[in-house]
Amino acid sequence: MRKYLAIMFGVFGAMNIFAQVDTCNVEFVFDVNPESRTVKFLNDSLSTVLTYHWDFGDGSVSSQIEPVHAYQEEGAYNVCLTITTINGCQSTFCDSVLITTAVAQQYGLSGHVYTNYSCLPHGFALLADDQSETNQFMAVAPVIDGLYSFTNLNASMYYVYIIPYFDLSQVYFPFYLPTYSGNAIRWQNAHPVGVYGPGVTCNIQLESFNSILNGAQHIRGKVMLDQMASYENEIFMLDWATNTPLNISGSQAINIPVLLYNEQGIPVKATLTDTTGEFSFDNLPFGKYFISPEKAGFESLMMPVNLIYSGDNDNYYMFGLGNQVFTNNEQTEIVFRQTKVFPVPATDFLNIESENIINIELYNSIGNKIEITITKTDQRFTLPITHLSSGIYLLKLTDENKQVLVVTVVIE
Repeated sequence: MRKYLAIMFGVFGAMNIFAQVDTCNVEFVFDVNPESRTVKFLNDSLSTVLTYHWDFGDGSVSSQIEPVHAYQEEGAYNVCLTITTINGCQSTFCDSVLITTAVAQQYGLSGHVYTNYSCLPHGFALLADDQSETNQFMAVAPVIDGLYSFTNLNASMYYVYIIPYFDLSQVYFPFYLPTYSGNAIRWQNAHPVGVYGPGVTCNIQLESFNSILNGAQHIRGKVMLDQMASYENEIFMLDWATNTPLNISGSQAINIPVLLYNEQGIPVKATLTDTTGEFSFDNLPFGKYFISPEKAGFESLMMPVNLIYSGDNDNYYMFGLGNQVFTNNEQTEIVFRQTKVFPVPATDFLNIESENIINIELYNSIGNKIEITITKTDQRFTLPITHLSSGIYLLKLTDENKQVLVVTVVIE
């Protein structure tokens, strides 16, 4: 307690003078952050102090006026502050500080999945963290009788991706498509959901195609892993129906949704890559289509596919998953299946080196073909690109065996 002596003088009027008396008082208060186990100590001493000596009770000391100290273990610590005043008075004050580890609050996210007429009877819900650098998926849960649920979530923003169950031997009407939160087909258009409470609800209305496609044509292909870091093995290397790991090695991308769009850019079908990374769209009529592998964190790019002649069925489309977004700016080249594309990003020229490529086409991100002059020297193709706008483009490389390699490149 601070004490004062009041002295009144009455010369030439009234004047009050207050003189402080040094009482050698010492005291402190503190604020504990349980998550980091740090304590902020606030000096509350009323004396004119010359030196401070803090003993934190764990073998650590400090001479600061108001130190911050981090404890390594839980427990009760006897913290003492000893001061020495300018008059040589020394005094000590001690208090107990209790350190406990905070338990992070866990939240939940659930919701109903609706079709045009009812709820989705069976499917899968994938959860991606919007706060992570690459929006990677972190959990998968079943959709049962139209309901999905995720528990034990940290406070964050999340994407929910609903994948209806596909029985590829059946013809569906309407055909319900994989859909993100915000009722979006593409990840770029999805709306994240804020989970900052114990029971957050996010209902999703599945997008659908309400006509039947009937024909004798097909489109087949494969999605391969170009970069393993972009593929969440703990999510995609599962048999989602039984929640058991798939003991499969290799560079194939399993359980990746692939969407089929018609000539007008309307999604008409979807499928999942199988345990070999392959996908197939069967019973298609002749026409022009687009195919697009879909994964959160990657630009949804559309590759044109023409089914004009019967021989077009022989084309086999190969996608490299992992070089589309996030990593391109760190690469100098893309190497995939004995084909090298460089530099990445490209500014003036784009080069392709391959022994068996016989045709090269360039498309923008919405599937429009770019007319471009291509020169060839030995096994290198060179494309001048100074006239093109900055952005993401698709290279369609066809080899002598009618295998089509789809490579994503960035042009600056």
